[in-house]
Amino acid sequence: MITMDESAKSILDEYFEKDNPPPLRVYIRPRATLGNILSLQPGSVSEHDAVFQVGGYTVVINKRLQEQVGSVSIEGDGKGFALSSERPLS
Repeated sequence: MITMDESAKSILDEYFEKDNPPPLRVYIRPRATLGNILSLQPGSVSEHDAVFQVGGYTVVINKRLQEQVGSVSIEGDGKGFALSSERPLS
């Protein structure tokens, strides 16, 4: 399951106000010394994805990644997005 707070939805609504939004992909972003984090970027849907409709947006995550992290929460943090998961990345 993927959830999105109102702040994140507002950021997306403002960004995509004139365009049809593409699917948004939850993915692992490596950080050199701080370890990996979940992040969000425009993407496409593949047969290996779980697909969710959240706040009027299509959000996708690789099924294997979803099994690893469980539920994902997308929150707006003023500068962008903060993603947290039910189970931390290892």
